[in-house]
Amino acid sequence: MLRSDAHSYAIGNLREGATMDVHEVDANGWAWGFVYGEVNRCAWAQFHVKKDGVSTENFEGPIDDHVDQCGPKTPLPQAEWTTGEINAKPDKGTPVPINGCPSPHYWDNWDFAAGAGIGQPRGSVTAGQQVSWRYVTKDGKGVMANMGEGEWYFFLRECFDELPP
Repeated sequence: MLRSDAHSYAIGNLREGATMDVHEVDANGWAWGFVYGEVNRCAWAQFHVKKDGVSTENFEGPIDDHVDQCGPKTPLPQAEWTTGEINAKPDKGTPVPINGCPSPHYWDNWDFAAGAGIGQPRGSVTAGQQVSWRYVTKDGKGVMANMGEGEWYFFLRECFDELPP
């Protein structure tokens, strides 16, 4: 999961085979660095994960403090990824049904300039299926939502009639 800041909003997914130049890992195991491929931007990802009291690496990648594509670690400004229409529930989002939209797909990552999911959709949903929305993308064309599996995906905004707080 890629985030706008450590322990903050999901802004995409780091999948197997993706490359990240990790510039720094903080004391809590959050990595700041440049993500190549579909994402092609600076972001945060959880590098170290504690499970049963043991710290393990969540993904592989060298830590290269000589590469300075991202500059000093910093939260990404909200204006880079959202219109400011953000759900009031900080962790889970609010359940909302998918309407009968023509393209009920979801994606791992979003092209914030083009207003569309990147690459092939990860999957699709059916009309009436509930997802929990988190925020509207900065272009107003996408919605970050959770299907209850703990992972966040991007859906087309047109697939939702209303987004309650």
